[in-house]
Amino acid sequence: MRIVDIRECTVPVKSDMRNSSFDFSEMTTSIVAVITDVVRERRPVIGFAFNSTGRYACGAAMRARFIPRIL
Repeated sequence: MRIVDIRECTVPVKSDMRNSSFDFSEMTTSIVAVITDVVRERRPVIGFAFNSTGRYACGAAMRARFIPRIL
């Protein structure tokens, strides 16, 4: 199995939750799709992930540093 592409998208959390430290309505998260060369039932096998809710997205670092090193 080889990774052929990695796609990242930053999305807002859009939650009304708040506590003494965080206002989650302003938080973002990164959604990641890892696309492989494996095909099952005529469709590529794709893995999906997101970073922890309540943290800011780290898409810029992934796109600039991590994804190019993996590919």
